[in-house]
Amino acid sequence: MARFRFDGDSIRKVQANIKAEGERKVRIYALALAAWADESIADIQAEIGEIGAIDQGLLHAAMARTAVKRSGVILRVTVFNPLEYAAIVELGLRPKQGLPPPLLPLVGWAGRKGIITTLPRNISFDGAFAKQWAASYVIWKNLKKRSGKGKKSDKPLDPVIRDMLIIRAIAAKIFEKGIKGRHPFAKTWDRKAATFTADVAAFARMMGA
Repeated sequence: MARFRFDGDSIRKVQANIKAEGERKVRIYALALAAWADESIADIQAEIGEIGAIDQGLLHAAMARTAVKRSGVILRVTVFNPLEYAAIVELGLRPKQGLPPPLLPLVGWAGRKGIITTLPRNISFDGAFAKQWAASYVIWKNLKKRSGKGKKSDKPLDPVIRDMLIIRAIAAKIFEKGIKGRHPFAKTWDRKAATFTADVAAFARMMGA
């Protein structure tokens, strides 16, 4: 009869080998999860193109992910977009819900569409245009109060203030009518979630798991 005896050193070596192999597998699966996240980013970017949410390409370019984080045996990665209007593209805006859309992104959009002509794309609320922004705010408030009442002024508007009023009118119309969500993130996730386990396992096998 064959007998096997394991002394303490042998047991510790076996345990160390098992632990090392386990750690190797965890590292491989972390790399596989990162590869899956990178592929997901590319798929979301493709979906953004499909729905036509391109304009300058900022939404597309801003897609990113965190590093893979480990908590015990659990691995986590987050795919995200930090831009303020990413949530608006995804979820839309209900009519008269929340706040009107931010004005500054609309300046760039309206300029590229030829709707306005005098405002720089990188304009801010302070600096050289602070007084015009303030004046456009006052005029906009007065226009809303006088809507449908009395005679309109024949005094020509400063072109810069006129364009700022156009931006405020666009924001007000979006706030009033709302925007339908186009869900590029949810659509991509629904597709990716269906094959998540198989996809990550395939990446891990390619890496030697």
